[in-house]
Amino acid sequence: MLIKFSEPVDATTAQQKANYSISGGIEVYAATLVSDSLVQLLTSQHLEQGYTLTVNNIKDRAANPNTILNNSQYGYQYNDVTPPKLVYAQAPLENKVVVSFSEAVEQSTAETAANYVISNNISVSSANLLPDLKTVELSTSVHSEGDYTIYAQNITDRATNPNQVDADSTLNYSYVDTTRPTIAWLKIEKEDTLLIKFSEPVDATTAQQKANYSISGGIEVYGAILKSDSLIQLVTSKHLEQGYTLTVNNIKDRAANPNTILPNSNYGYQYNDSTPPKLVDAQA
Repeated sequence: MLIKFSEPVDATTAQQKANYSISGGIEVYAATLVSDSLVQLLTSQHLEQGYTLTVNNIKDRAANPNTILNNSQYGYQYNDVTPPKLVYAQAPLENKVVVSFSEAVEQSTAETAANYVISNNISVSSANLLPDLKTVELSTSVHSEGDYTIYAQNITDRATNPNQVDADSTLNYSYVDTTRPTIAWLKIEKEDTLLIKFSEPVDATTAQQKANYSISGGIEVYGAILKSDSLIQLVTSKHLEQGYTLTVNNIKDRAANPNTILPNSNYGYQYNDSTPPKLVDAQA
């Protein structure tokens, strides 16, 4: 806040923060003389309400300095006229973006997905305002690794007369894939064939190395075939009707800096024979 005196004031007394107090629990952190008669106070945050400034011990620049009257007071009202703006954006996951605003924002506008626009055709499906009232988690379509720009619009702060987000409220951010692939599910096609679904597209070279797969119970892996971006077919020796554990190692995703599946990732499954017998031959 700025305080204007009626005449030039002494720098030493004017810059002593202890010479100023403000009602309503507002703390004064610093006082700076910015011109002969103008002092800037750095304070704790004001709420939208009335306050009283009390000033003591400030002297002018006379040969015999005159001191301001004890407990000189000035009443004022704080009204928030500052629009919120984006100050932070990050994509921790391929389908999630976290943004923060410079001040608390109003919930209904902050949680309107259409109020966020992301470059490169990334769509926003939902927005969730966190308890700090400044941070919003966005659920999005899948990012590819690269650079993006997010735009915020129509979002207001919590002022008595709400201020709408700055027209230039945009931020750039980058998505870097740091998530390891995992085994999403496993399906038995038949007694000697398994399908393994990974959580994301995997590198063809590592995914098709049969040595990267092992199965308990003496089951041998004869081959691994990439059927789609994240689907592998294993050709194995014949299963018996019992429980098994698949163990996977060294499978990488397709990130610029590839992430590797956790060592000895495993998935338990049960083989049950559900194939009915067929008539294949008859002789008399």
